[in-house]
Amino acid sequence: NDQYFYHVNLHYPVRTPSARDAHTYLMLEYMLENFEGLPIVITGDFNCNEDGWGCRYMDESSFIDDTMTALPPEKRINWEYYSGSGYTPVDKKPNNVYRHIDHVYYTPNFIEVLTWELDIHTTNDGKYASDHHPITVDLKFYK
Repeated sequence: NDQYFYHVNLHYPVRTPSARDAHTYLMLEYMLENFEGLPIVITGDFNCNEDGWGCRYMDESSFIDDTMTALPPEKRINWEYYSGSGYTPVDKKPNNVYRHIDHVYYTPNFIEVLTWELDIHTTNDGKYASDHHPITVDLKFYK
């Protein structure tokens, strides 16, 4: 439908919080300078939970929001599980509400979040395909 949007997928380092902070700051600054007026979706392994500085910069920005918190808890599927599974079965993990290291952010002025799900399914042999559970969202883009 000739709708353009900007998407970035990232994978932040595990052991250097200062690098996560710097990357987030530079990314948001670049987006503000170059993509004004366009919908933006940011996905990836932030290697920090919602309290980590990389995520806090995102949450404190004036134009980006977290897709998970855009919906009330009853509309989030499996949000109570930790997104970094470490190949551990879901039923053996502690309840880590709001403790995700994988995130999907969006620009609420241009996009509506319809669904949010942490996919906890396993392969046919009962194993996980990754040490992280994928997050899927349905988004509605506005012109």
